[in-house]
Amino acid sequence: MPEGYHTLTLTQDEQRTHCRIIVAPPRCYEPQALLEGKKLWGACVQLYTLRSEKNWGIGDFGDLKSMLVDVATRGGAFIGLNPIHALYPANPESASPYSPSSRRWLNVIYIDGQRRRRFPPERRGAGMVANARHTAKSCEQARDAQWGGLRLPLPR
Repeated sequence: MPEGYHTLTLTQDEQRTHCRIIVAPPRCYEPQALLEGKKLWGACVQLYTLRSEKNWGIGDFGDLKSMLVDVATRGGAFIGLNPIHALYPANPESASPYSPSSRRWLNVIYIDGQRRRRFPPERRGAGMVANARHTAKSCEQARDAQWGGLRLPLPR
């Protein structure tokens, strides 16, 4: 049977039953470099952990592009990335990247707001961008100050 999705239909008297059959290839895809015995390296990243002067407090697709270029110029062959599909916007408590609402859609939180044509920084969104950056920086400074206060009493 050829690779792909097939439907098996069984008929007996007036009853008809359908069953999906999936035929997979004997081996998964292997890049030519691996077939030739070459060793490849890459970097793994949780996209939301990337920071830059341009993002709004969490990493976005613009930061990912910069990282891809950086890894490639250093000879890297791949990036291992956390799940980036859509979560549950109506139920934020269920916001686990490993429990998607759909694998068909990307999580809009990773959109690079600086690259949106309808949202140029010099227009009304500039204040929101600056405010988001200020808020992210303030939270980071508050967290660092709290952590510093916790570390001071620790014995050295």
